Amino acid sequence: MLASLAPGQELGCRATVSGNLPPVGSKLMLQLMQGEIKVRDQNVCIGEVSNPKEELLRGLERGAGLMVAEVRSQLQSSGCIDLVVER
Repeated sequence: MLASLAPGQELGCRATVSGNLPPVGSKLMLQLMQGEIKVRDQNVCIGEVSNPKEELLRGLERGAGLMVAEVRSQLQSSGCIDLVVER
């Protein structure tokens, strides 16, 4: 989905989540909506990516506004998760 990344190269981002943090290894959907990147677990919006990298925004724009990302780590104290989109 990210044509600008070399095969096997990862693109990461951090998302703030409301409620319970999804487990490490979970697959979530990133959705570009009105200039903001929402994090969805199935049909429920669970969070948002703040200050996304330009590569991530461009990739979402090229990918019809959707991408799958995997939870790489949890930051319990701040209510955040680190996500990775792989090519």
